[in-house]
This record gives sequence, structure tokens and C-alpha cells, in this order.
Amino acid sequence: MARAPLIAIAIALGLLLALAGCGGSDDPPPRPTGGDLRDLDRESADTASRAQIERFAKVRIPASATNLRSFSRDGLDTQLLVSFRLPAKDLPAFVRSGTFRGQLTEGDRAIAPNVGSELGWQLDDAKNVEGLSDVQAGLGRNLVVVLDDPQRPMVHLEAATL
Repeated sequence: MARAPLIAIAIALGLLLALAGCGGSDDPPPRPTGGDLRDLDRESADTASRAQIERFAKVRIPASATNLRSFSRDGLDTQLLVSFRLPAKDLPAFVRSGTFRGQLTEGDRAIAPNVGSELGWQLDDAKNVEGLSDVQAGLGRNLVVVLDDPQRPMVHLEAATL
């Protein structure tokens, strides 16, 4: 009869250990949609929410944008790279949303060719581009729009704290 309590304790411990290992996941919890880029890892690709991107880069990404990609790096300065496609009709509204000082200029490759390799950017290969550079309130922004597909331009934006 003394064995019954020991068996019951062993079964209870076994169940507790089994439950501790069940139902969990090695996947990290999803990131919240709020906050800013400092809430992300030191370097991260495609983890910034649309709201975080818009807040940091001071732009409004149109709902029609597709293929949204991002890369952020946080160190002494914070750098954000963003690219997406959008219908040509939505490009002027996007540029206005950023209240950039200056206008897109044909042939202006405002982003260095080696920038964006983390996202597969190949700005050297672009044939028809427009770009601009802007600095306001401690934030530098470089914008390059690739118009090789004039109906669905590819937007590349580099934003960094200064």
C-alpha cells in the first residue's frame, strides 16, 4: 500500500513535465504593430510594421503598395531601407506625403549602388530612374524611383538619423 502514493506522485510529476514541454513553440511571439524601430533587433529584415516604417521615415505608404520590404539597422544612428511597388497613379501622393524638400529629378541616383544588398536591391541595373535627397529635423532621406515598368514603379527609400 505504501507504493500507491509513490506511484501517484511519479505520475503527477510525469504529467507536469510533459505539460511543461507541450503546447509551446520555438517561434518568437509576433511583434506588436506599435512602437518605433528601436523596438526591433539591432539589424532586422522585414520585421518593421508599416506603422513603424511610416513613423520613422515620415511618409505614408499607399494601401496599393505591394512587395513591401524593409531592413533596419540600429547603432549610433538608425538606418531604414524600404522598397515597394505601387501603381504609377499613386506615386505623386506618396511623394507629397513625405513633404520632401525638392522634386524627383530624372537620372538622380540618390541612393548609392551598394546600399540595399540586404534586400536584393540592384539599383545599378535600373535604366530609368528619378530621385531626390532630403534632410529635415535630424532625418536624412534618399528616394529613388525605378521607372523601368512605368505602370508599376519600384520605390526605394533610405532614411537615417543624423
